[in-house]
Amino acid sequence: MIRFPPLFRDTVLICTVLLMLSSAVGYGTLTLLPEVYSITQIGEDEIVLPSDDIPQAEYILKLFVSNLEIVTVAFLGGFLLGTGPIIILIINGFMFGAIFKLLTENGLVFLLSLVPHMILEIPAFIIACALGLLAGEISWNYLLKKERPDIKIRDLVILFLVYPVLLLACAAIIEGLVSVQLLGTL
Repeated sequence: MIRFPPLFRDTVLICTVLLMLSSAVGYGTLTLLPEVYSITQIGEDEIVLPSDDIPQAEYILKLFVSNLEIVTVAFLGGFLLGTGPIIILIINGFMFGAIFKLLTENGLVFLLSLVPHMILEIPAFIIACALGLLAGEISWNYLLKKERPDIKIRDLVILFLVYPVLLLACAAIIEGLVSVQLLGTL
């Protein structure tokens, strides 16, 4: 049985704190400088929205693939000396905080409609980034010619394929079936 490496808990804490801090900066920036809103707007082609044009299963698959791309870049970017997950956490945290600010202005019911799938998406994102930081440690140890027998690339890859991927699959299904229905009642 593959277990999370000993430092995993620490990297999860680091990722969580970094995501929360960058989210607070995103929220605060939009609060104090509303003109930044135009900078934080995401292009329509970057957001996966439900449509009558595509079947529900295809919509769910698009949600899954969209989120999977982000966590894969975060995880694999960890092999670049841990820089990938840090950059992804800061950018996505800022955007998350800015979007949260906009959503709270549109009402609590709208925000609550996103909670069912976000409960799984955010942990998947944090786990992928934490595994990416551990991959960064492997890279640093390789460059410094240190050995770290308790962290193996194979184990990190398997943990990535199991936890974040499964969480994102469940989140996509919930978002495609439940969150869309909740948004439709608004």
